[in-house]
Amino acid sequence: MSNILAAIGRGQIRVLDARVKARRRIFDYYRNALDGIPGIEFMAEVPYGKSNRWLTVVLITPEEFGVDCVMIQQALEAENIEARPVWKPMHMQPVFDVLGHKAEGRRHKQGKSQKRYKARPGEIRSAVVNEFHPSTVSRATGQAG
Repeated sequence: MSNILAAIGRGQIRVLDARVKARRRIFDYYRNALDGIPGIEFMAEVPYGKSNRWLTVVLITPEEFGVDCVMIQQALEAENIEARPVWKPMHMQPVFDVLGHKAEGRRHKQGKSQKRYKARPGEIRSAVVNEFHPSTVSRATGQAG
């Protein structure tokens, strides 16, 4: 690591706690505003750690929500809100599928998480939504912000 990178890192460490708290507040706002809407699911926090919530990941199930991820992205883009498809976990990427064997370390039946991330032709299952203004939640959900 260069001296410049070390200095930048030291400067960022000083504000890290405040930034993580802000991101967690943003996530909590989204979850509270959109909780209970069919077809919207937030990535849960694991019991053995604490997420920094740098990205707010939302799983959209089009059959339940009523529109697909592409339509949501377009609506958010019209409001100048960044959103994009989320990536599949590394071990499920096609590059790691060698002769039909996933890079999982051992063979086992497909679990719930594997089925969730399984690619379907022409389908985008979820979007990553970074930040957006509370009034956008109100307009998108019809609920007061």
